[in-house]
Amino acid sequence: MKIKKISALAVAVPLETVTSMSSRTVFAREYVVVNVETEEGQLGVGYTYAGTCGGKLVRDVVNDIFARMGVGRDAHDVEGLCRD
Repeated sequence: MKIKKISALAVAVPLETVTSMSSRTVFAREYVVVNVETEEGQLGVGYTYAGTCGGKLVRDVVNDIFARMGVGRDAHDVEGLCRD
């Protein structure tokens, strides 16, 4: 089963209570949702926490780099995908 498409979306979840530290104020927690679609139409969804300001960066790395590395590869070869 080969990977057809990998896409990522950055999501910011606002904090109920804004938190201030000595170096910054945090208004939200950022996550990245990743969708992996196979040539057979199966869809896998995963997410990762990207800190308080890394969502867009992680999204761009997935879309611009990891997607190119994964498309056409065997979706079951998780260790191989992680190793490469």
